[in-house]
Amino acid sequence: MNIKTLMQYVWIAVLCCAASLPMYAQSATDGAIGGTVEDSAGLPVPNATIKIRSNTTGAEQQATSDSTGFFRIVHLPASTYTVTISTPGFHNYESKDVTVQVGLLTDISPKLTVGSTSETVEVTSAEIIDRMCACFMSFLMK
Repeated sequence: MNIKTLMQYVWIAVLCCAASLPMYAQSATDGAIGGTVEDSAGLPVPNATIKIRSNTTGAEQQATSDSTGFFRIVHLPASTYTVTISTPGFHNYESKDVTVQVGLLTDISPKLTVGSTSETVEVTSAEIIDRMCACFMSFLMK
């Protein structure tokens, strides 16, 4: 094999390698928001509702945290978002300026504080009990 033929093969190999380089470069056009929802003690909060709203377009998406409190919302255009997290028994969490950048995961790890829960118990009685009557003891023995 002469030098001229060898150089032709080298140039063909270089051109093939150069032509394949753009295939490896992929451009991202969106980002994501994710994190782990925890209570004030650091324990995971499962089944929390995560709502995000774009501050520029008003578009909304929703997700639910898994059993470990983890969530991720993907395919978000670069922008700022308002993130609201709620679940029964806890105060709502809100962050109004969460920035999403192209190709990146914006990590938020909110800590929820225990909220006030109220429960109403209505008690009614079908029978009036006379504690002075001897029949009262028979009622208690039922």
